[in-house]
Amino acid sequence: MMRRIASFAAAALALSTASANGVVVGLQDDQASNNPAAGSILQRADMFAATGARWSRLDVDWTLVAPTAPINPADPADPAYMWARYDAILLAMRARGIGVMVTVTGTPAWASSTGRWNATPAAASGSAFIEALARRYNGSYVRDDGVTLPSIRSISPRNEPNINLLTTPQCQKRNGRWVP
Repeated sequence: MMRRIASFAAAALALSTASANGVVVGLQDDQASNNPAAGSILQRADMFAATGARWSRLDVDWTLVAPTAPINPADPADPAYMWARYDAILLAMRARGIGVMVTVTGTPAWASSTGRWNATPAAASGSAFIEALARRYNGSYVRDDGVTLPSIRSISPRNEPNINLLTTPQCQKRNGRWVP
């Protein structure tokens, strides 16, 4: 725990120097989004805000949001989707004035051609999930409890698709064309 606090303190010092020079700097706290045991979302958001960062990259793990196949995958209200953790993170970041860029990670077994979490999904499944994500966090989506969810600025459909660990199969150039 002390090591993490020291890391946040070092980041805060670097950010204050960068901010003084007009540089826009962001951080990522991958434990907040992907590790429910990593502590309170509000505590982590407070630590993040204390660094002075005004932007965050947030990994949205598709395998956590949709462990079972939705009936209407482009609909963010489909009952198969479990958005609660990401709603809480995005609301906490908005309350602290921190903008968020989202990267989708993981592929649920039901959307994977190989059953592996890092498989490239079928285009229809992947694009439907991105659509549901974009519709939910467009700044005007109202949950059943009346809370309007914040907007996100950008969505990256995969994290480091050039790394075999994170996305398979890798594309290769054959006869002048990119193929899996």
